[in-house]
Amino acid sequence: MLAHFSIQQPSFAIAPQLQEQAWTCSRTHSTQWAQWNGYINRICLQSVLPWLQTEINSQAALSFQDWEHINGSAISLGQKQLILVPDLSIDRSEIRVPQFWIDDENHAGDYYFAIQVDPDDAWIQIWGYATHHQLKAIGEYDACDRCYCLPSEALILDSTVFQVVQRLCPNEPTRFVETN
Repeated sequence: MLAHFSIQQPSFAIAPQLQEQAWTCSRTHSTQWAQWNGYINRICLQSVLPWLQTEINSQAALSFQDWEHINGSAISLGQKQLILVPDLSIDRSEIRVPQFWIDDENHAGDYYFAIQVDPDDAWIQIWGYATHHQLKAIGEYDACDRCYCLPSEALILDSTVFQVVQRLCPNEPTRFVETN
């Protein structure tokens, strides 16, 4: 008889005060899209960053965000960079990462966290992650919305793997390198 194994992904409740604060801060953005994007990204960042600091790297810190123009936040983990990619969709069939976070050498990440956000029920959940190499090597580029797409089957769905890799193999190669 096989033992049943269930993956528990980190989930976070979004406190009403955080929702209020995030909405107030996002109202400074110039368009409705940017305001909504800022709101979703802020609640994602404010929920996930404390977990990263406690469970992964106490030095984890925001290194870049431009919610006026792009979805996602960059978190510095020492020599590595993690990109939080929030999504409101209930469809977990793929992660869609804006091209900016992949092809811009100054902002590309090493790791990309797929994060489902449900602002109505006030929760978020990390549901998988991928490396830069995975997104470039096996992901597909969608020119219509300028995103790299990677099916969920190619994601690492257990965040515990990420924690173990950070402790045991912090210098793991993660970036795709073009060969001529």
